[in-house]
Formats: sequence, structure tokens, C-alpha cells
Amino acid sequence: MVARDILNLQARDAALPAQEANRTAAAAARGLRGLLRDALRPEHDQVDQAFSALDLGRDDHYLRFLRAQHTGLARIAQSIDPALPAPRSGPALPQMLAALDADLSDMGDSAPPVLPASPVTPLHPLAVDYVIIGSRLGTKVLRQRRATAIMHKAGATNTADQAMRYLCLPNDPALWQEFCAHAQSIPAEGPIADLILHHARRCFGFFAAAIQEQQTRLAYAQAPRECSTTTFVRFSHTYQDD
Repeated sequence: MVARDILNLQARDAALPAQEANRTAAAAARGLRGLLRDALRPEHDQVDQAFSALDLGRDDHYLRFLRAQHTGLARIAQSIDPALPAPRSGPALPQMLAALDADLSDMGDSAPPVLPASPVTPLHPLAVDYVIIGSRLGTKVLRQRRATAIMHKAGATNTADQAMRYLCLPNDPALWQEFCAHAQSIPAEGPIADLILHHARRCFGFFAAAIQEQQTRLAYAQAPRECSTTTFVRFSHTYQDD
């Protein structure tokens, strides 16, 4: 090894602490909030596109929306461990499920059964908050789409008649601001951030599987009877925790 190579190695080794410090500073500046936003963009887009494909002005599409929302939320509720710190969104979950139950009843339907996962791996509270509180930010647009589409519907005089209790639940922007401030204080690197990211991805997976199941049930119902047995697919395995 020549002297020039030795000098190059020494210069590289001397730069390592500064590089590591820069990475640490970047992770701190990005924070958990930035990590979740960037890393979960594919999952967020997948779920958003699946639900956006539904025409909420059509009752059959709206029923699929309500049923899938109920299933996704119920799976999250099943995975909250009361022994752990409660998510900020925890008190809202029973209200959301009750509103969905009422909307489904108004539509002449009921919530689909949700098979319990075995074993249940508790979700980190911040993962639950990211998905639940964040999802409420988009309900205004969905509410407007549903209301506009059926405002001329005979007999629809209020939001209860339109089965819109779920979409009309109040949204507190302060909850999202509090979450963002807390998440920003958590570094984007390390086992805690990795765990929260993994659990948030699971939450998105619950909704993706729920809407996929609704679409498959529709395909099964519309399929000719002679081939229906090969069309229907059970999705209970998609809910198993890893």
C-alpha cells in the first residue's frame, strides 16, 4: 500500500464521524412523521385508489365503502392492547364503529363479521393514530361527494336519511397537529420508528384487504352459478398478524 492510499484511508476514516452525524441530524430533522409519510406512500395510494374507485352516490358502492371501513376499523380495534398506553384516537374508534353500524342498518344491511386474528399482535398507539386520525382528514371530501350525488334523492331530508353518520362525525384538527408534533420529535431511525412503521403498514393492510374482500364478494355474487365456486376467495388469511 502506497503512502497516497494510506492518506486516502485516513481521510475517509476521519470523515466517517461527520457523515454519521449528518445522517443522525437528517433523521432527526425528518422525524417519524416524515418517515411514515414517505415510506407508506405506496400503501396509502393503494388504499386511496381502491376506495376512490367507488361511486358513493350509488347505494351498492356506498354499502361496500361502509362495510370495508367497518372491517378495517374493527381489525384495528381488535389489535389495541388495553395494557399499553391508549392511542389519542382510541375514544373515537367506538364512535366510528357505532356510526357505521347505524349507517349500514339504515341501508338495510349489517356489518360483516370479523374473524379474530390469532395470535393478536398489539399495535403501537402511534401507528393507530397515524392511520385513524389521518383518515378523518379526508372525510369532508367523501361527505361532499355522497351528499352532492344524492341531494335530489326522494325522501332524503337530513344526513341520517342519507346514512351519513360516519362521514359526518366531527373531526378535531388539533389531534392531527398534536400527532405531527409528537411524531416529529421521534427520530426516523431506530427500533421504535421501525416498529411504528411496521404497525402502520399493518393498519393500511387491514383496509386494503377489507375493500378487496368486498370487491371479490361482488364478483362472486355476479358470477354465473356454474363457475361461482372457483370465483369466490376467502380473505381471512390476509388478516393474520405476522
